[in-house]
Amino acid sequence: MNLDSVADDLIWLVSRDVVGITDIKEEPGWAAYIRCNDVFGYACADAQEVPLDQPGRVNQLRTMFERYGYDGVYAWIAMQRGQLPLENRLKTKQFEEAYTWLQSIRG
Repeated sequence: MNLDSVADDLIWLVSRDVVGITDIKEEPGWAAYIRCNDVFGYACADAQEVPLDQPGRVNQLRTMFERYGYDGVYAWIAMQRGQLPLENRLKTKQFEEAYTWLQSIRG
């Protein structure tokens, strides 16, 4: 996987409002993130950074959105964090399918 494929995946995700870009972070440069306000906690602003130095994860995020929509994105974040979203908000059948699929490829 090369830099062009990461850029292609990132542009695709940004153009669909899945990922945002910011220059606010501790180190110089910019970061990609996914907003997940009120997904893992009530009344909280939250975001998950997208690991741009791990091309496979960026591609996996794109695949999750293509297959499962935002349920797939939230499953991807849950897997990154080792934390499930709020029960009554996002644990849908689609989320469960996406999370199960991620677990199966993780090994």
